[in-house]
Amino acid sequence: MGTQTTVLAVTDDVVLPVSSVLTVMKVVGKEGVERCDPMIITQASTISQVPLDSSSVDTVLAISTTSEFPSDKIYGEFSRILKPGGSVFVCTNSEGENVELQQTLQRRVTLAGFMEPQSLDLTSIKLPNFSLSGGIKAKKPSWKIGSSFALKKPAKTLPKVNLDDDLDLIDEDSLLTEEDLKKPQLPAVSGCETTKKACKNCVCGRAEIEEKAVKLGLTEDQIENPQSSCGSNPPLTMATKPAAESVQCFGRKKTAVAVTHCKRGCGQIMLNGCPIELFNPEILRFKIFEPVLLLGKHRFAGVDMRIRVNGGGNTSQVYAIRQSIAKALVAFYQKYVDEQSKKEVKDILIRYDRTLLVADPRRCEPKKFGGRGARSRFQKSYR
Repeated sequence: MGTQTTVLAVTDDVVLPVSSVLTVMKVVGKEGVERCDPMIITQASTISQVPLDSSSVDTVLAISTTSEFPSDKIYGEFSRILKPGGSVFVCTNSEGENVELQQTLQRRVTLAGFMEPQSLDLTSIKLPNFSLSGGIKAKKPSWKIGSSFALKKPAKTLPKVNLDDDLDLIDEDSLLTEEDLKKPQLPAVSGCETTKKACKNCVCGRAEIEEKAVKLGLTEDQIENPQSSCGSNPPLTMATKPAAESVQCFGRKKTAVAVTHCKRGCGQIMLNGCPIELFNPEILRFKIFEPVLLLGKHRFAGVDMRIRVNGGGNTSQVYAIRQSIAKALVAFYQKYVDEQSKKEVKDILIRYDRTLLVADPRRCEPKKFGGRGARSRFQKSYR
């Protein structure tokens, strides 16, 4: 008898029959449906935490009647309770274009830390209360946060030399002729090197050089400061190099400052000299990718970005980096593309998160003398 699969079904509706859960699981192609006894949570939009242990569920099925469910916090709970390698299925009946709905669901599960998002066609499923219009499935990574394993070092092996006894060895001395063994003779040094002028019987070529200089009839002052015959035309200069198309913007969060230099290129983004894909800690990496995920790779394909960040902690640096990337792309589109494209980029960023373009002026108030913090004071006693 096989191992029973643990399934959790959540919905924002009041009632969800067990038969509906099994029907959806069969359509999406989940194996082991016959052996599962699903747990069902209704009206899940009113809870903030799923009452299950971490890494205790094999599959999570979310059936929503509105586009607001599941929220980002519920997606985080799905990632917590799922086992490594577990699957999550999100089904919805929200009205709107199917393509836009799939893109929204893919972006939300990717930001929650899931991998390999795939679209689902659920128009054939008819539930008692409503019909499903589409959905998406994704997978939790097979590793846990903080896990480690040893890397096997490759064994050092010496190169093997294969000697073929059938080949005859060649004596290297036989490759040299008598002319190669003769010592080369240096030419005799003439007396022109130590004199101011070339000698009478000059053979080194110095006399010919001096004759050409006399024929030109130019003085040293004329050679160093050339002028035209009329004296009014300025000397010709080298053509100036066209200015590079580049902008520079910065982002701030608390004491962290990130400066982004954006210019025309091939879509490469470097952070402190390294590719941005190698940013650590890895759990905050998707936060930096928010401008790219929102605007699409095609808007970053024609530019290169070089980012420098310092100060603050990991979280503050992440918010400073994402803000500088967004501001640099908006500035580049305004200066070198067109106003309409710049307005589209800016509207997408503002609609998602205003702090992508506007810095947060709040700062932690420092501790002051006479108390334990910025505002608290020690109690005064007259006894």
